[in-house]
Amino acid sequence: MHDLQQATRWLRAHGTDLGLDAERIAGFGYSSGAHLVALLGMIDADDDLDTQYGGPTTRLQAVVAGGTPADLREFEGSGLIQRFLDTTLAENPGRYAQASPITHVDADDPPTFLYHGGWDTLVPASQAQNMYARLQAAGVPAELYIVNGYGHITLFTINRSSITEAIDFLDGVLRQPAVLAQ
Repeated sequence: MHDLQQATRWLRAHGTDLGLDAERIAGFGYSSGAHLVALLGMIDADDDLDTQYGGPTTRLQAVVAGGTPADLREFEGSGLIQRFLDTTLAENPGRYAQASPITHVDADDPPTFLYHGGWDTLVPASQAQNMYARLQAAGVPAELYIVNGYGHITLFTINRSSITEAIDFLDGVLRQPAVLAQ
């Protein structure tokens, strides 16, 4: 998370030199990368995760997240998540909640495009569906694209329609007048 915050800050500071519009930065990730960009997009300035490296210059203007583990609390017993968080859900439910993008959703979050394989058994499609519902409930512009017939790996390696849809989403969102968080 801190690496992404620093990278976003650096892009804003050097965007002009790179020919970028530093007021229109999106995060785009898949699986664990989607988890990180979703967290970066959803955390607020008063959140502990924003401490030290965050702030208004690290806010994203859009998020694209595919195969996103949005609520780590739903992976109870997962050795991978336990190693990632260095604890179990039973021992530290607060850490699981803090590391879950879905718990940080509020009305000032950036427009978000979620895509997911309908046959994903590693990260169930309900993760994207629940995140989408939470974004809608908060009034955040969001789209959900479920690709039936694809699992977690095949969606990432074979399917291109989801990428095309995500790029179309970003094109529409980022061409709107830029608004940086204050």
